[in-house]
Amino acid sequence: MSVAAIAIVAILLGGFITQGLVAKAQEDNNPFGPVQYSRVLPIVTYRAGGWSSSINIGNQASYGNLVRLTYRDQAGETVWTEERVIPGFGAWQTWEGDGHLPAGFMGTAQVEAQYFATVVVHEVGPGGAAMAYNY
Repeated sequence: MSVAAIAIVAILLGGFITQGLVAKAQEDNNPFGPVQYSRVLPIVTYRAGGWSSSINIGNQASYGNLVRLTYRDQAGETVWTEERVIPGFGAWQTWEGDGHLPAGFMGTAQVEAQYFATVVVHEVGPGGAAMAYNY
């Protein structure tokens, strides 16, 4: 199955994936604090079959928003986690995990924030192919 086909299936099944991974994250004893916004991005890649991802997180509030981005492999294990405060009406763009993901990575990413945030994932593939999805 091609990466694009897997992406489409993952997006269609994203609700089930989201529910499972959010439940797993809630089981973890994590001192991040109250999370009012949590989404699991069903497919994130880094040099997987020629595909790589960019994640763009926008803060819709006029004040700072503490955001955590956690990448997980296909087994659900955490590969990389990063946190930062996005200023009011600001944005955070990360490309391919900013060098923290292994080549061939195909997994998920969870966005957790103290307040509402918009998330857009851009996938760029071989020969100029591209797709995007948002939450």
